[in-house]
Amino acid sequence: MKKRITVIAILVLLVVVGVFATGCFAKKFEAPNKIIGLEKPTSAPAKAIDKKMSGTDMLMAGIDNFYAADYVSTLLAGQVTVKIGTLPVTQSVFGTKIREGKATTEQEKKDAIYYVDNKSYSSVVQVYEETIVNQKAANADDRVKYVSYNKRKYDKKSDPDGFGVVGWGDPVKEKKKPAVSGKSFDSVASLVSDMKNDPTRIWMYTTTPETIANVSKVTTNSAGQYEFTVDLDINKATEDYRQVMLHMLNASVSCKDEDLKFRSVQFTVKMWENGFISELGIVESYDVKIAGIINSTITLESVQQYSYDMNEKGFDIASRLEASKSWPNNIK
Repeated sequence: MKKRITVIAILVLLVVVGVFATGCFAKKFEAPNKIIGLEKPTSAPAKAIDKKMSGTDMLMAGIDNFYAADYVSTLLAGQVTVKIGTLPVTQSVFGTKIREGKATTEQEKKDAIYYVDNKSYSSVVQVYEETIVNQKAANADDRVKYVSYNKRKYDKKSDPDGFGVVGWGDPVKEKKKPAVSGKSFDSVASLVSDMKNDPTRIWMYTTTPETIANVSKVTTNSAGQYEFTVDLDINKATEDYRQVMLHMLNASVSCKDEDLKFRSVQFTVKMWENGFISELGIVESYDVKIAGIINSTITLESVQQYSYDMNEKGFDIASRLEASKSWPNNIK
């Protein structure tokens, strides 16, 4: 079965749209220090691993263990660099994902509770979106909800960890747009159809043994974790991701199928010895021809950290469910 999710594609596209106006000149991406999942998970994994296994087999086990965990939270921090000609500009991207409940079967996916936020910032483009999925909520409007804040400022100095968890001010009110707008959906399928973002999946790339082009030798790092790199097949692994990208690119900058060409997608995987993924570094690169005439190269560098501890401070589901009750449902 294909294992995939959409996480931050929309943020990449917003950079393309705003690239001509932004003043954020390119800077080197520096991965933040690990701040969640600092200790090895104590729960038993669904699939164990050992040092004799290949990186491919370890990664497949890690994906299965992600879905089989009773709880998992993910933090993402990254940087998109868009280069048109010799001018590179950057956009910061952040994301949080929390799931309470297993998600190995379709019924478990329906019973689990999900929270996702997507955030991005430059001098011109600001994005702050939140999604809640709680399909057992008594009120139908509270089961699958989305909210977007208009131009919410980010102060990097107020965010010492660099994951965009804090440092965000109140939305800026404008005459043409409300400070906050929201939507509710009758199902996750409706959410995915409309928003092109599925909170039930681990990441946007199709990751199976058949979509892996190359994997390095597994080593053990200073933290005692297994570490290796994975190069994905840019055609097989991006088949679904490509359709999402094309849908949004065509709507915003008139991009056809032949105008989007993936160059590479590489993972740097860190896994606990018991089979849980601890951290994932991602570097992806592709060429986009905007409006069929302007050539640009886009690179996304990011790091995702994972915790399987339900008591991870600041990452509980309950407080987010309560906050979501006040989100507007002004668009049906």
